[in-house]
Amino acid sequence: MRDRRLDQGIAPELFEAIRSRLERREQSLVFLNRRGYAPVLACPACGWVSRCTHCSANQVVHLADARLRCHHCGAESGIPRSCPTCGNQDLHPFGRGTQRLESVLAERFPDARILRVDPRQRRQPGALGGAAGAHPRRGRGHPDRHQMLAKGHDFPLLTLVGVLNADASLFAADFARRSGCSPS
Repeated sequence: MRDRRLDQGIAPELFEAIRSRLERREQSLVFLNRRGYAPVLACPACGWVSRCTHCSANQVVHLADARLRCHHCGAESGIPRSCPTCGNQDLHPFGRGTQRLESVLAERFPDARILRVDPRQRRQPGALGGAAGAHPRRGRGHPDRHQMLAKGHDFPLLTLVGVLNADASLFAADFARRSGCSPS
């Protein structure tokens, strides 16, 4: 994908494949292993980033509830209106998470019903709302077969899976620890 021009991290071929599945009323699953809206909030003026005050990780931007959350230690705070270091009000979320991906897909496919599933949503009763096996012509309120989730579900109409930023996990400290590799 290095030589591809991506739109919000998505290749034109994937957008086209999703469009095709929508037309055929089939399911698509878009997987991104990054919760929240963006992995970091940053100030372009001074370089401040939303680092966790309790551990060494960055706090993740969660726009849906206007919070910064550390996915390592659980610390959280509100999203600042201005940079805590220099006062600049033009803070930018960098990178993309499932919340941002959901809004990109909703903008690109305005008639589609899109379901974002992450750990927070899965804890709510009825989170999948029968989307897995729902027939596209039966019932209202079911997503148009575009779910974002990881594993453990049966989607009989699923004909497309897109995995975004798959290589990112290879550079995570977590991967090195679990795979038995030691950083050198």
